[in-house]
Amino acid sequence: MIYLAIPYTGREEFSFSLTTAIAAELSARGEVVYSPITHSHPMTKVRELPGDWEFWGNIDREFIRACSKMYVICADGWAVSTGVQAEIKIAKRIDRDYAEFNTGIDVFYLDVKKLESGSISVSGLDIDEIVIDGSHLVR
Repeated sequence: MIYLAIPYTGREEFSFSLTTAIAAELSARGEVVYSPITHSHPMTKVRELPGDWEFWGNIDREFIRACSKMYVICADGWAVSTGVQAEIKIAKRIDRDYAEFNTGIDVFYLDVKKLESGSISVSGLDIDEIVIDGSHLVR
């Protein structure tokens, strides 16, 4: 399962739209994706909930532990986002009970500058074109 991380605070609607579009595209390709923003953002519309990492971190930590890899959407602010940086740290430190994952989970970084300049729709997007760490997302 893929954990999809993106900076959220200060760009809530944009982050929700972009991460949901990418999650949908990956799901259409047969990937199993968990997007915490796609899951959590609608909850903030029906109930007042804390917006800080202290609250959401406990929830996100459990989902990260269930995933085999993480994709970080490198939208503006990702390198200084408290949540994204904590998610990466958790992903890299996870201990697995079986040898294949004993060094944490793989983290891939997605460059979204092309997406931010225009439409948020990512239908048909070649995900490999936006990988910035040299790893391939679709094998």
